Amino acid sequence: VLTVLRRIAAMHSSPEFPQLPGLRPVATTYGASKRLENVALTSFANEQAYVFNVGEINTRILLQRLVEDQLDFAVPFDTSGLEVLPPFEARQTISADSMLRLLIDVFNPLIRGLRILRDLGLRSIFLHSVPPPAVNDVDSARVMRFNNPALLRYKLVMFVNYLYASVCRELGIGFVNTWPLVTRGNLLQPEFYLDGLHLNRDHSILSVNEVYRQFSALKETA
Repeated sequence: VLTVLRRIAAMHSSPEFPQLPGLRPVATTYGASKRLENVALTSFANEQAYVFNVGEINTRILLQRLVEDQLDFAVPFDTSGLEVLPPFEARQTISADSMLRLLIDVFNPLIRGLRILRDLGLRSIFLHSVPPPAVNDVDSARVMRFNNPALLRYKLVMFVNYLYASVCRELGIGFVNTWPLVTRGNLLQPEFYLDGLHLNRDHSILSVNEVYRQFSALKETA
C-alpha cells in the first residue's frame, strides 16, 4: 500500500522525516545503492480518493472453514429475502457476538492499516463493500472450488459488510456500499451478474458514482 501511495504522489519520503506511528521506513534507490527513509503525506494527498476494495478472499477462506466444520451463525442485522434460499443444516450455531469477534480477528490487519492511514491525516479513504455472491450453488462451487450453501455465503458476506460499515463509522472514513443498489431481497439481481464472482460494468458505474458522490461531499466540508 505504501508503495502505491508513493507512486501516485500521496506520500513522499526523506531521511529527514520523523518515523510515523505504525509505519516502517521504506527503501529508496539512489543509483546503485538503497537507503532507508521515512514517509509522510504530501500536501495534496487528500485531493484524490483512495478506495480499498478488499476482503473477498478472506471471506472465501472463512466460508470454507465454516462449511467444513458444519457451522452456522446468528447475525445482528435483518436478513429479509434470504428465507427463499435452501436451509443449511449445521451441527452448531455460533452466537452473533462470537462471530463478530471472529470477523474482527480475520480483518484486523485491514482495520489496523486503515486506522494508521486515517491517523496520519489521510481523510479521503473509502472502504468498498464486498459484493453479493452468486445465488446459484453450482455457480458458486465452480468459482470457489468447494461446495457452499447460498444461505451461509450470503449471511457471511452481509456480516462482513456489517463489520465494514461499523469500522468506517468508527474511523470516520467513507463506506461505499453498493449492496442495496444491486440486490433485490438481499439477493444479487441478474442484470449485474458477470462470472459468479465479480459484478459487471453496470455495477462498476454505480460504484464509481457513489465514490464520486461521497468524495465530493467530503471536499465540500474540508
